[in-house]
Amino acid sequence: MKISAASILATLMTAITIVAADPTTEGTNGDSARQASPDEMSIQKHYTLLSYSTYCGSVTYNGDLTSCPICDVFDGVTLIKTFKSKFYDTNAMVVRDDKRKEVVAIFQGTMTLRGFYQNYMEVAKDLTAVVLDQAEQYPDYTIATTGHSLGAASSMFCAMDLYQQGVPADKLRLYTQGGPRIGDKAFAEYVLSTNVPVTRLINKLDGGPHISNPTFVHPGQEYWIESDSFTRKYTIRRPKDRLHVN
Repeated sequence: MKISAASILATLMTAITIVAADPTTEGTNGDSARQASPDEMSIQKHYTLLSYSTYCGSVTYNGDLTSCPICDVFDGVTLIKTFKSKFYDTNAMVVRDDKRKEVVAIFQGTMTLRGFYQNYMEVAKDLTAVVLDQAEQYPDYTIATTGHSLGAASSMFCAMDLYQQGVPADKLRLYTQGGPRIGDKAFAEYVLSTNVPVTRLINKLDGGPHISNPTFVHPGQEYWIESDSFTRKYTIRRPKDRLHVN
């Protein structure tokens, strides 16, 4: 599921209308919602741009951070390694952001639906080794994982993988855009139990977050981009397919 430059830029242009759900228990229609703060919107924009960068061939294939149309996002960023698999079309990279003091694993969406978990596992061993090596070299840095569409699924698996390999929850962050549901309620509850901060960005009525098994649910806090208009009034409704942090 590739995303076009026009689509991602439209998303960013409407960032003012992102609405963040207040953390609650299991979501139901009618739950409260609030306008996202400027800081929250800035964070969402930053990680969305990082995810978009994986669709830029100069970055993913050539390791060139200077020719991408969104090069500003790479100010102070060092590309550590790129990863590409053949069978599951997995593309990812690890970067170190010395301004934010953060190591980030970034996953691209894919053209195949042959398996969320397998997609991640094709690069998991090598990628997590690079992330953990960076974490050892820069112990005061946090670690983030991010990705769009099926890359969002891989980024969630990666965050849980790193947690299980000993990265403390307070050192981990997960930011996804348009990610599908990847597990049942027990999996979502496990993700929440780790206390790793999880935020998911959804663009209006994008169908991607609601594909896959209808019994699956989303963990974490959700942000919506509600409208292309800066003046429209919003009605927020929550589907009953996700859990929220308590």
